[in-house]
Amino acid sequence: MLANGLEGDMHPGQHRFIAHGCPVNQCSLTGKPEDAATADLILFNGHISRPAFARPAHQIWALFMLESPFHTQSLFEFDGQVSRIL
Repeated sequence: MLANGLEGDMHPGQHRFIAHGCPVNQCSLTGKPEDAATADLILFNGHISRPAFARPAHQIWALFMLESPFHTQSLFEFDGQVSRIL
């Protein structure tokens, strides 16, 4: 699930994975907050804010950013909750 919603030419479902020949073809994109509880991964793009949902123990939270660490917001509030910073 994309926490900031689907952007531009992104469509829900498997289309993007199939179109790019991804070998992991069981994935499905969504931007719907109601899918958060069952999503395997929540991807935050550019910034992270406290979501309105709890993080299940099995769920991975990842943050994608192009900004340098010097200009990045503090992530102390999420210590131990963001699985990997890409």
